[in-house]
Amino acid sequence: MADQHRGVGLQSSPTGVPVLRRRGDERAFARDRLPCTESERRRTLSILAETRSRTINLLRSCSSTELDWDDPAVPRYADWRR
Repeated sequence: MADQHRGVGLQSSPTGVPVLRRRGDERAFARDRLPCTESERRRTLSILAETRSRTINLLRSCSSTELDWDDPAVPRYADWRR
């Protein structure tokens, strides 16, 4: 399995969990540096509109208790908890 990980740019961390090693400009694909096409822009806006609508419906269906729930699994230092 280690050979497979290396074959796709992965290496094992000290904990044995595969990690992706990126360097310099490898953090972005060449295509990501180009402006989006008009069809990509329309598709992205369509996905965002649908997701927004579904998120609003989900939030409206939640009780105040659910919305105020403080997940104990979230670390205390997470500043967005406040």
